[in-house]
Amino acid sequence: MNAGRPVLCRSLGAVLVVMAFMPGIAAALENSVPEEPTITVRITPAKPYLQEEIVQDIRVIARYPFEELTLDLPTVAGAEIITLKRPQNRHFETYGSEGYLYETSRAIFPKQSGELEIPAVHVSGSVGVSRDEKRPFALSSDATTLTVRPPPASFGDAWWLVAREAKVDEGWSRSLTDLHVGDRFTRAVTLTVAGATGAHLPELEQDSPNGLTVLPGRSERSTEITPGGVIGKIQRSFDFRVDADQPMTIPPVRVSWWNTSTEIARTAATSDVRIEPSPRNVDALVSELMAEAAAAQDESRHGLIAIAAGGTALVIVLAFWLIRAARKVKPADRALRRELARDGSAVHAVRALSAWADAAFPDSAPMTLEDLGQRLGATARHRIEELQRAAFGQHPPSQDPPALALDIVSIAQRSRRQPAADRGKRALDRLLGPKKRLPEIEGRPLQDTG
Repeated sequence: MNAGRPVLCRSLGAVLVVMAFMPGIAAALENSVPEEPTITVRITPAKPYLQEEIVQDIRVIARYPFEELTLDLPTVAGAEIITLKRPQNRHFETYGSEGYLYETSRAIFPKQSGELEIPAVHVSGSVGVSRDEKRPFALSSDATTLTVRPPPASFGDAWWLVAREAKVDEGWSRSLTDLHVGDRFTRAVTLTVAGATGAHLPELEQDSPNGLTVLPGRSERSTEITPGGVIGKIQRSFDFRVDADQPMTIPPVRVSWWNTSTEIARTAATSDVRIEPSPRNVDALVSELMAEAAAAQDESRHGLIAIAAGGTALVIVLAFWLIRAARKVKPADRALRRELARDGSAVHAVRALSAWADAAFPDSAPMTLEDLGQRLGATARHRIEELQRAAFGQHPPSQDPPALALDIVSIAQRSRRQPAADRGKRALDRLLGPKKRLPEIEGRPLQDTG
């Protein structure tokens, strides 16, 4: 008898549990799918901020399949609307019953604070009760008025970005452990935000320390649409040029945003990166070629002669090509000549020369004519001053304004040719040896008496 008592207790407990849940099960069977079609509209959040994503879910549930259905989804004045889930009709099953569901959802972004009225949703159609019977229906939801909150004063003057989540990722075009003066590298930064479109995101900014120049990069925005909301993304690249051989720290890229879950201001940021560039290594390529030639000498003298001859010819051709390339007239030079031929006035020459400077030196920040004179030297500065006096002063120039402007272009062309000639000379000196003079004795050159 005692052995059967635990079994009886367990059975009695199971019966009590079933009896306790019977009302709920019966209610679920009766109310899981309504007899007549019903509409449900859910709007979240109830107290949104300006530009915060408001998700509106619309569901129509029926016991019988939809034969006809028309949805009237009015627009919302003063808001941007994006469809998250396109309307779809599907069959579903619950515990002990089944039905049909028509659903859609959209994101609403208020453009201003204050009251935002979301109109009622209307749906009409018919359901097929049997093969020969159709039952019409017409349903409407209630209109909703939300109070849109402005950005909190504690957020400050930063770009207002309200979101559920935000993160910043980065990548580098090369390793930063072996940099030299003159090297270039790229930092690619991606900001991903849940609850905001790409158009709502701020432009990413990169501060530059002394010793680095930040050059213009590319920026791209996109918006991914998911059933749960939108995901905005902005990708921005920053091109750096190393200008000094000193330790320096590249500042992080920061974005301030308002977290709708915690209702506090947050910051998404990359890490700061320390670099220690070395002095410029202009001879690295030539040294590498010479090392390869020396290694080849151990294998074959004939191979060494062929490599040396080929290397000499390659350097000569390369130097000749560099000089020819430097002598070519750039499109900006031709454009300046056309402008001067069209209008030879001093004022027009000054404007045309300023535009030419920006186009001829794209690797530099925008330059004034004074900056151009500092870059090209004393002769160019003198020509620029004379051209400016002709345009804005009272003294006539020694030359006509177009001739002054073209003199400055000629000086720039000579400055382009000089680095190419210097590189070619250094390469030839390494292969053939630099040109040397005989020592002088008592102020007179040593003569060959042989």
